[in-house]
Amino acid sequence: MKFKISDKTVFAWHSWLGLIVGLFSLFLSITGILLLFSDEIDAALSPELLNVQPAPKRFPADSMLSTLQHTYPQAVLIETHLNTSHPGRAVVTELILDGESQLVYWNPYTNQLNGLRKKEDVWKNSILEWHEELTAGDVGHVFLFIVGLALLGSVLTGVWYYRKSLLKVFTVGVRRKNTYLFNADLHKLTGVISCLFLVLMAGTGTFFHWEKIERMMGEEGEQPREVKADFSAPVLSKVKFSLDGLLRDAAQNVPDFLPEHIQYPRTEASVVVSGTHSKSIRLLGEFNTRVVFDTGSSQFKEVIHQEDGDMEQMMEKSFEQLHYGQYGGLWSKIIYALGGLCLSALSLTGFVIWLKKK
Repeated sequence: MKFKISDKTVFAWHSWLGLIVGLFSLFLSITGILLLFSDEIDAALSPELLNVQPAPKRFPADSMLSTLQHTYPQAVLIETHLNTSHPGRAVVTELILDGESQLVYWNPYTNQLNGLRKKEDVWKNSILEWHEELTAGDVGHVFLFIVGLALLGSVLTGVWYYRKSLLKVFTVGVRRKNTYLFNADLHKLTGVISCLFLVLMAGTGTFFHWEKIERMMGEEGEQPREVKADFSAPVLSKVKFSLDGLLRDAAQNVPDFLPEHIQYPRTEASVVVSGTHSKSIRLLGEFNTRVVFDTGSSQFKEVIHQEDGDMEQMMEKSFEQLHYGQYGGLWSKIIYALGGLCLSALSLTGFVIWLKKK
C-alpha cells in the first residue's frame, strides 16, 4: 500500500507550523535587520565616539598604547579593533576598568581619545542577546531550536502545497478584491520570492542552536582550533611589547596582510593579530587569518588560516557568515534586509489568512 499525504493535510501542517512560529518570526526578522545595520546605526547614535575625520597619515599603534597607559594605567587589556578597512571609524579597545568591561575609542589621526562607554551600554549587544537566545540562556537556545524547525517545516510545507502554481504567482500578482484575497496573493508571492532565503536562515539558525544544545548535553566533540583565553590579561602599565613591531612582523609572515584585530595575551601567553589577506575566503569569517606571537619575547610563533581548518570548522564558519549576511558589504545587507521584511510580511499575512478562515 502506497503511503500518501493529502494536500489538505500538508496545508494543515503549514497553517499550524506558521501559527507556532509567526510571532517569533516577526521578532527575529526585526532584530535580524537591526543587527545587519548595527554598526551604521551605532555610528549615527554615537558619532562623537565612533566617527573620525580621515587624514593622510595615521599615528602608530604604539601611540594608542602609550595614551591608554597614561590615561588608564591599572586597566586590563582585552582586545583592540583597528578598523583598518574603515578609515572613518575610531580604533576601539576593550578594557577591564574598575571591574567592568569598557570600550575606549581612539582617534588614529589625532592621537586623542574620543571617550569610553560600558560594553553593556552598546545596544547591539542587547539586540544580539535577544536574537540569539531571547535573553533566556540555555532555555532560549532550546526554544529557538524548536522555532527554527517550525519555520523550516512551514516553508517546506508551503512550497509543497503550492508546488503546482509556484510560477503562476508572478502572472496573477496581488489582487485587491477583498482582504482575504489580497493577503493570500501577497503571502504566496512573498513566500515564493523568499523561500530559498528562508530555508537558509531557518537551516543555519537551527544548526547554531543545535550546537548549543549539544554543548549543554556534554557532547561538545572536538572544538575549533582557536587561541582561547580567560581574564588574566595584562595590566596596561606592565605591557612591554610593541604593537607596531607585531603588526610589522605579521605583515612579513603573511603576504598582503591587512591587520584588523589584536587579541591581547591571557592564559596562553600569546598575543594574536587577526586580519585578512588577498586570498582570504570571506565566507569563512571576517578576520580569518591569525598570526600568533609569544608575549614575553614578541617572537613569531605560527600563522593559522581558517582555510586550513577541517571541513566541520569551515562549515560552521561559513554557516555563521551566511546567516548574518555581512560578507558582501552593503549589497548583501540590503538583500538580507529585504528577506527579513519578506519573513515579517509572511507572518502578518499568514495570520490574517488564518483569521479569515476561522
